Amino acid sequence: MLADYKTNYVKKYASQASSYIEEAKRCPGSNGDASRIIESTFPPVFRPVAEHDFGFNVQYGDTKPGSALVSHGFARTAPEVSKRGPDAIEYLVFSDGPMKELPARTPHGNWRLRLDTSPDFAAPFVKALKRQGLPTYLSAFDVDIERSPRASALPKNPPLPEELSRLVASRLEDEGFEEMSDETLEKHTGKTRKEMNEAIFKEIAFGARNFFNGRTLQFRILMKDSGLPCTQGGRGAVGAYLFTFEGQKDVQVNFGSVSASVLGFGSCASSANHSREYVRNLAEESKQVILNDLQGR
Repeated sequence: MLADYKTNYVKKYASQASSYIEEAKRCPGSNGDASRIIESTFPPVFRPVAEHDFGFNVQYGDTKPGSALVSHGFARTAPEVSKRGPDAIEYLVFSDGPMKELPARTPHGNWRLRLDTSPDFAAPFVKALKRQGLPTYLSAFDVDIERSPRASALPKNPPLPEELSRLVASRLEDEGFEEMSDETLEKHTGKTRKEMNEAIFKEIAFGARNFFNGRTLQFRILMKDSGLPCTQGGRGAVGAYLFTFEGQKDVQVNFGSVSASVLGFGSCASSANHSREYVRNLAEESKQVILNDLQGR
C-alpha cells in the first residue's frame, strides 16, 4: 500500500491528500494550518528507529505557528527493528508547545536562501567534546541555496557548495589557519576521509537519513593553534569545520547547502579574553564571503 501510494501519488492520491488537508484545517481547535509531513517535520521521537513515508500535520491553538501539533502518518522501521518486529508502523503523535519553524527563504540576488545561525545542528558535536572534558565555544551558520525560478539557469557541476567552501577555506588560510590534509586527518583521527564521512552519516538518526540519500557530503577541517593570546603555551586552539551538501539531483533549482562551525577549544573557549569575539567575527566573515560571492552569480 505504501509503495502504491508513493508510485501513483499524482494519478491516484494527490486529490485525496488535498481533500484530507482541507478537512483537517477545519478540525475544532485547529489554527487552520495543516500540511503533509516531510523529512524535517517527521516526529523526532521516531527518528532513531523509523523512516518517514507519508503523513499529515495539523497545528492547534490561536496562533501561527500553533501551540500544539498532531501528526498522523506511516513510517518504515529501521533494520534493527524490522528483524524482530514490524516492517512499518502507523503513528499518531501529539506535541504540546510552540511549533518551531524553519527560517524563511529570503531573496538574495538571483537566489532564494535559507540562512540558519542557530547552533542546534552542531549541538551534538559540541556536547560530545564537552563530555571528553574539552571546553568548547561555538559560532555556526548554515546556508541552504536555491536558484530563483525567474533567474537564468546555471549548471550544477561543479557543485556550487564546494566552490563556496573553497572560498571560505582560502579566507581562513589568510587568517593563519591550516587545512588538514587527508594524511593529517588520518593521523589524528585514525580514520580516512571516506571512513570519517561514513562515521558522520552513521551518527545521523535513521529517520533523518532520507534527507541525505543521494546527496554527497564533503567536509574540511582547518585549525589555528598559534598567533592568538588564547593559544599561547598550547593552552587553546581555534578550529573551523566546513560541511557541504550538493544539491538534489532531481530538483533543478536546489543547489545544496554550506555549513560552517567555528569553534574555540580550551583557553580559546573562555570568556576571560577576546577569543569568543574572535570566533563570532570569523563565523560572520565566513558567512559574508558566501553571500558576497552569490550576489555576483
